[in-house]
Amino acid sequence: MLFLAGALLTLHLGFAGWLEAVLAWLFVALRIVHAAIHVTGNDVPRRFLAYAAGLAVLALFWLWLTFRILAAPSA
Repeated sequence: MLFLAGALLTLHLGFAGWLEAVLAWLFVALRIVHAAIHVTGNDVPRRFLAYAAGLAVLALFWLWLTFRILAAPSA
């Protein structure tokens, strides 16, 4: 939910650049890795690392978006 809200907000505000795209695709890739671990061997420590990495990328995405909003010139 946070990913979708952040992605839509990024697009709406016109802040979609290469860094936002890289962070978004990295988050999606990590979610796929998390799901793949879950449906195969379900090694919980490895699955947690994939989840935590995705959470870290999502946090970076939101921190960068917050910075871009605060640094944007007023209209």
